[in-house]
Amino acid sequence: MSGAGRAFVALDRGTATLAVALVGRIAGRWRLLASLAVPAGVESEAAVALLGLTVERTDPDLAAELHLDGGAALALPRLVAETTPTPTLAVVGVTERALGPLGAVAERAGWRTWRASMERLDPLAMLRFLLDERVEAILAGAGDPAGADERPGLAELAAVVAAAGERRPDLPIVLAGGLAAVAERLSLFAGRRPMVPTGSGTPVPEPATTGATVAAEGAEPDATPEAGAEPPDAGAEPPEASAEPSEVSAGSSASETSGATDAPGTVADREGS
Repeated sequence: MSGAGRAFVALDRGTATLAVALVGRIAGRWRLLASLAVPAGVESEAAVALLGLTVERTDPDLAAELHLDGGAALALPRLVAETTPTPTLAVVGVTERALGPLGAVAERAGWRTWRASMERLDPLAMLRFLLDERVEAILAGAGDPAGADERPGLAELAAVVAAAGERRPDLPIVLAGGLAAVAERLSLFAGRRPMVPTGSGTPVPEPATTGATVAAEGAEPDATPEAGAEPPDAGAEPPEASAEPSEVSAGSSASETSGATDAPGTVADREGS
């Protein structure tokens, strides 16, 4: 807003309501002139016009002084805040035990998580889980070093995640712990941007960020998270399976990939096996 501005409109777009306020500078101070809240489906232009008309009818002299008469409120500068739905992160691992620390770190960063492991889903079901259009990013990981119960399934999980990335090139994928080393050794993400190892304690990227790095913290967990389902919104459920968040914190260094091309050893190669 320019220095000569005498008024502006503030809008707060929520999921259920739209709040609008008309603010003007009077006697050297900013004052609230009028405000209202309407259902989110109402056009903001109509709400702003109504506020301008309210000020004009209530105090014509003030409206003239602030140049709000004649529908001029519609041309005022606007300050807008908007609430958006929490994005969904698919958290996957070889074992159920690995999901707790991964999911806990992601949730602390502001993500809504869906969880699944190779213990509960076969490769094709896991691929369908990752390809769900409501999934906006993938966090796949294992202990660092991987536990004895995880090592036999690391290559298969890496191949499933690579297959998902091949089919959805714009899907951000983060590999954590021992899974990152396996995927790099097998060159499953060779066509993507080179993976960059991160130090321990690196935070999970904020939901608005794409292609950022991630790592969990601490040691390998010794508790299995409770089973359950946590949908991303009312009436929506993750495909196949998910689990409740675990309070255990753990993790490892991680690597990240984004983009997508060839992914050898994909699930499709295993359909006939």
